[in-house]
Amino acid sequence: MNKKLWYLVAIILAVANILMYLIIRLPERVFVLWDDLSGLVSMALAVAFLLQASKLAGSAEQKALRLFALGFGGRAVGQLLWVIFDFSHPQTIAPFPSTSDIGFIAFYVFVLFGLFFLLKHCLPLISKTHWMIAAGVLIVLLAAASTLVSPAMHYLAYYEMSWFGKCLSFAYPFLDIVIVALILPVILLFAGGNIGQSWLITVVGFVAIAAADTIFAYLHLTGRYIITANSGILSALGGLLVMAGSLRFMQSHTTAS
Repeated sequence: MNKKLWYLVAIILAVANILMYLIIRLPERVFVLWDDLSGLVSMALAVAFLLQASKLAGSAEQKALRLFALGFGGRAVGQLLWVIFDFSHPQTIAPFPSTSDIGFIAFYVFVLFGLFFLLKHCLPLISKTHWMIAAGVLIVLLAAASTLVSPAMHYLAYYEMSWFGKCLSFAYPFLDIVIVALILPVILLFAGGNIGQSWLITVVGFVAIAAADTIFAYLHLTGRYIITANSGILSALGGLLVMAGSLRFMQSHTTAS
């Protein structure tokens, strides 16, 4: 596999997303099409390269990466269902929650299981300091997310959304942040090495997804979500960063061998 070529593909897609979301003023229908497909493509690429990386990993890392791939596969399915709705119901905001949330919920289930196996393997090597740093980052990220989501609390009694939808709006950002915090001990364990770099790139991808979900939650809880909301750029970049992290993981293992 030509890894440099795929790095270039990731960079081109990232630049294209920045242009399409933030610089070029697209017609509404074209924007929705780009928003749908860019998210789907980035998640599909994350799945493909997580699976490729798993082939070079040890048993525990292999299991974790394959479960991560299943998680991003679930997110890709959720995105695909969202795309189908947008194509069949133009100029209509997709309902929330909807069947696409089955895929998004699966994302968290598989990724958290993957982290369980990874941390179980690394547990004897992770120090108390690593856990304390992870706990500190968890608190900081939760505080940062709450500053955005908490102002929406007073809308809960008035905005017409099911309680399940309201619960999901809070659950998604919270679970994203938990995932980021749980990966941190692994990053600290391998800090300074190529494998540590790969996990660092991956966790930045999860941070981008967490930011996307936090903004999505705020917009939905306040009734301000529109089909041209550009928070999708963060989710798309998150998938591309996970792809890049997997490429770095493959590079590190190829170099080591």
